[in-house]
Amino acid sequence: MIIDVNGKDLELKFNLKFMKKLNENYKKESERAGINIGINLLYAALRVYDPMAVVDTVRYAKVNNDVTNKEIEEWLDEADIEKLCDDFLKELETAPTTKGAVKIVKESIEKELMNQ
Repeated sequence: MIIDVNGKDLELKFNLKFMKKLNENYKKESERAGINIGINLLYAALRVYDPMAVVDTVRYAKVNNDVTNKEIEEWLDEADIEKLCDDFLKELETAPTTKGAVKIVKESIEKELMNQ
């Protein structure tokens, strides 16, 4: 996936490196559960349009370092967060490394919503 950050192409990959960084970020939550749950927490946060989930997604999935974290944050101040969250969710649902975990999380969330 490629996104345009202030005229610069930024490639994002939802691969094992992304998963490792994500799990490192959510380490405390993962340790309590005894499993790597970074993708679960990120997916849930993207579903509610959490801007910090967008920041995490871009930071951990970016392949090239041509765009600084400061540029990303400034760009996000003007970005359509809801659209980005929806786009990231679609990518996570289809990327080979994340689609299995996302499928389970998505089903769990939908089941929970139906029981309310």
